[in-house]
Amino acid sequence: MGLVISVFSTACGFFGISDDVLIRWPEGGLPIYNGSDPSSWEVHWLNSGGTVSRRVVESAQGALFLELPKESSLIVMAIPITSEYAGPYRVRPAGAVVGADFPLPKSLQLAWEDGFSAQLLLHLVDSGIPSHAINQRRFAETARERSGNRPWLLNERYLRNEIARGKLRNHSFRLLETFEVKLALPEGTWYSQFPPESPLISHQDGWKGVLPIGIWHFARPSDKEVATVSIDDRGQASLQIGN
Repeated sequence: MGLVISVFSTACGFFGISDDVLIRWPEGGLPIYNGSDPSSWEVHWLNSGGTVSRRVVESAQGALFLELPKESSLIVMAIPITSEYAGPYRVRPAGAVVGADFPLPKSLQLAWEDGFSAQLLLHLVDSGIPSHAINQRRFAETARERSGNRPWLLNERYLRNEIARGKLRNHSFRLLETFEVKLALPEGTWYSQFPPESPLISHQDGWKGVLPIGIWHFARPSDKEVATVSIDDRGQASLQIGN
């Protein structure tokens, strides 16, 4: 398949008219909160000026309305605020990506599976890359397809390098290498930073399973303890409990 990179042009007249888009929080809440939503979210979105806006929103206020120009892209992410857990552990964002080649929806539900794409695309905008430089819709679709709906397992460093080199293609979306590891993880239920992932259930003899290369954080709700697991390129694992 061809390049994911493309350029959209939008007539200036469209920007005189705006739509309100109702943004709903992801379904099912957070497993770490027994299916409830966090008390608040840090929301980032692509605004009408082509830059990134930020706002902290209370879950209790319900859905969020964003006013956006017609015929514009919609890129939004919402990071759950989980400040009761130590700094290394932060639940990764939910998100939504609608390209300028599609009309803006009246309402849109954020999905954990699109948080990776929304976060990366907004980071590129913050870095000075115009939002229209990448076909955002196709980017998010490819991230889902190439990862089996688990984009957080993509090799983000490699993907960013491909973008920087102007070489973004389907095969730029590569999965991280995984390893079978055994951890002396204290007994209990440990939740990943990615709500769709099943928790690690550790017993007296620890936990054994497959994890990707990289640094991963898990939290145990029973006592708010945080575990950091590092997997190097040889599959060697190290474990740290606490900050």
